[in-house]
Amino acid sequence: MKKIVAAAAAGLMLAGAAFADVSFSYTGKAIMGDTTKSFTKATRNDCLALTLSNDVAGVKCDWDLNGGDKMELDEFYAWMDFALPVGALEITSGKWNG
Repeated sequence: MKKIVAAAAAGLMLAGAAFADVSFSYTGKAIMGDTTKSFTKATRNDCLALTLSNDVAGVKCDWDLNGGDKMELDEFYAWMDFALPVGALEITSGKWNG
């Protein structure tokens, strides 16, 4: 049953991606070295984010580029909204900071 639900969810996300709003962002940061050491060595901490969403559901993935050479998945989450007779219900799942 778990595999069927996972396959259905993946299929719905792929089908929904065709009609989704797609956004991409890049944030670059250069962090100066320690004040007790030389300022000649700066480190980079860049971030890439991709979001697919529509009126009913969405997904966001965020990758960090630590040092400019290693890419790691920082956070990801997905949400679905359900209209109810007395409001709305939103279900969110994933791993996120904040």
